[in-house]
Amino acid sequence: MFISGFDISNQKDEEKLRDGEKLYRALFENSNDAFLLTSPDGTVYAANPEACRIFGMTREEIIWAGISGVVDASDPRLELALERVRTGKFKGELNFRRKDGTIFPGELSTAFFSDKNGLMKTVIRLSADV
Repeated sequence: MFISGFDISNQKDEEKLRDGEKLYRALFENSNDAFLLTSPDGTVYAANPEACRIFGMTREEIIWAGISGVVDASDPRLELALERVRTGKFKGELNFRRKDGTIFPGELSTAFFSDKNGLMKTVIRLSADV
């Protein structure tokens, strides 16, 4: 679109992108469910405030701990869950571990996606009554 001789179509696209980013950030930050952005190897890149509350950790502590630091490794369902996660999606129940070591059950759903650089990432949603 041209206004007074200036092409503003790129500005409109940038505004839409910023608006979309604000929307997703608001959903991530204000959700009643815990969300983690991870890689398939268990690295955690981001954790929302509900994840921090559920695990009793700061974002930095969750990122440092990785998935292995918040999932109960003794849960017999873990092996099956990991197998199914490798197919791209998983939904089920697992036990998780808080910073203080207490174990709690939660409903988990995961999905893989490729980021803008083509790297595989995982979004994890966790719902728990804690």
